[in-house]
Parts: sequence; structure tokens; C-alpha cells
Amino acid sequence: MRILSGTLPFLREVPWRLHLPRGRGGPVPLLVALHGKGDRAERFEAEALGALPRGWALLVPSGPIPRDRQGPGGGAAGDSWYLYDGDTPLFRESLARAETHLLGLLSLLGSEDPPAGFRGIDPARVSLLGFSQGAYLAGVAAVRHPGVFRAAVLVGGRLKHEMLGESFPAAAAAGLRLLGLHGSGDAAVAPGPSRASLEAARAAGVEAAFREFPGGHAFTPAQRSFARSWLRG
Repeated sequence: MRILSGTLPFLREVPWRLHLPRGRGGPVPLLVALHGKGDRAERFEAEALGALPRGWALLVPSGPIPRDRQGPGGGAAGDSWYLYDGDTPLFRESLARAETHLLGLLSLLGSEDPPAGFRGIDPARVSLLGFSQGAYLAGVAAVRHPGVFRAAVLVGGRLKHEMLGESFPAAAAAGLRLLGLHGSGDAAVAPGPSRASLEAARAAGVEAAFREFPGGHAFTPAQRSFARSWLRG
């Protein structure tokens, strides 16, 4: 018996939402908010708005990978950014695909015919905010592409510094800023490795800071307030 195999493309439209400030007098900074694994963009959107500096625009894209999960209250559907099964080639390829997807969305800022809202955004002032899985993606994308992003806030996630050694010098030269925010009681992602990852970035010359707050694996009001002040600076 012969066994044959092949592939067939599967396409999915991935939504995004853009909040624009009222009374814009010129191009405005943009904060791109990346939700966590299996979450929904519209739920994380409310938290991200709490971290948005006054006068900034907010872009909240959905992760490109649909995911369902079961819990005590039944099933729930959400989205993820990449597949993770340990530090394997599959994970790195999946993460790179998510990074390409994110950069493709932001390429609309410089396109000849961008969507109407994108025309009022300053492409030189784009920052990232990521929670959990979104934080992992935000850190990698920011360090690898400091010409696209000026800063990144990583909430409840670790910077994958072991993947970024060759990218740190360019990120440092470009003036990229990184901030890690973490709950001291986070049982999903321990704060210690997150602190150490940002210390590694700082040792490589990147401006990086870490702040621990009471709480677990969540983007708390206190963290949102701190992120808002840091981004404004």
C-alpha cells in the first residue's frame, strides 16, 4: 500500500479594532495591544484602554490561531498567537509567523492607501503592550524590529532573551525601551525568570525595567496605571 500526503491552504480573516482619540491635531502615537493565549481581543481591549495615555490611538488585533478550551462553566472560544510545545522548531516557526502577521498589519501605516484611521497615526511612534502569550510576542517583535517599535510593555510574560542575542545591539542603538510588569503571586508565569530576562536585556545595552505588583496572572489596575505613566514618558 502506498501512502500519499499533501497540504491544502486554509484562509481565515483575522479582525482588528482601532480606537482614535478625539480632537486630533496631528499624527498621534499608537499602542498595539496583544491579548493572551486563548483570549478574545474584545475582552483584553477594555484592560488595554486603561493603560492608554491620553491622546494616543489603540490598535487591538486578534490572534491568528483560533482556539477553544473547556472549563467548569463549559466551553469557550478564543484566539492565540502561536503554538507552543517547548523550545522546538515548531514553536519558533509559529512565533515567527505571528511576528510576520503583526508586521503585515502595521505595514498599513506606510501603505499608499491605508485605512482611513491609519492616516492619522505617526508610524515613528508605535509601541507594544502584551499580556502573557502576547507579552512573549511583543518582546520578540520589539527587539527584532526596533525600527518599527519604540517601546514594549510585557505583562505576565518573559522576554525570550535567549533567542535575541544578535538583535540586542541594534535595539540598544535605536533606543528601544522595555518594561516588564508582573504579579508577585503569578502561578502561570513566575516573576523571577521575567525579571532575569529583562536584566539580560539591560546587560546587553537595552533600556529595560521590571516592576513587581501584588497579584497573580492578571493585568491589574495598578499595573495599567503604571504602564500608562511609563508610556507617556
